[in-house]
Amino acid sequence: MAVWESLLLTALGGGIGTAGTWLGSRMQAKQAERVQREQHDREDRFRLHKERIEAYSAFYLAAGHVRQILAGDRTLADKRAARSELWQAFTTVLLVGHPDVLDATSDILGYTDSVISNQQDFEQDYYSWLIHRLQYAARTDLTGASDLMPPPQHRPDHQTPARQSKGD
Repeated sequence: MAVWESLLLTALGGGIGTAGTWLGSRMQAKQAERVQREQHDREDRFRLHKERIEAYSAFYLAAGHVRQILAGDRTLADKRAARSELWQAFTTVLLVGHPDVLDATSDILGYTDSVISNQQDFEQDYYSWLIHRLQYAARTDLTGASDLMPPPQHRPDHQTPARQSKGD
């Protein structure tokens, strides 16, 4: 009887050991998957951050070019070429940009369109305010906190024809 008890306890210990080994390997595999997934997510965040920097920079440069074109006495072809450059930069911001940056870039693009189509005259102060909004939103997105003074909540005296009230 003592031999059977010994064999039974040995088999039970072997089964527990095998189950423990299997369970340990499963936990180790899950931990390795989690670590790999976190590393991949970090790499994606870094890549997306780099793409955002490039997209914001390209749009900012294009917006500066548009300012020069709209403020100067340029042909319609020059204005359309500058707008096309702005649109090209905007498409990347559209894909990777933060919503606040996307709002600022959309407003710059919309204002550019309204000036080119002669719906309104170019206003340097308003354009500067739009650019400041872009700078603030982009720096806040990229650094987490902007060291720039936030743009005024109310934009300079400016109303597009579509936004004017009938009483004006």
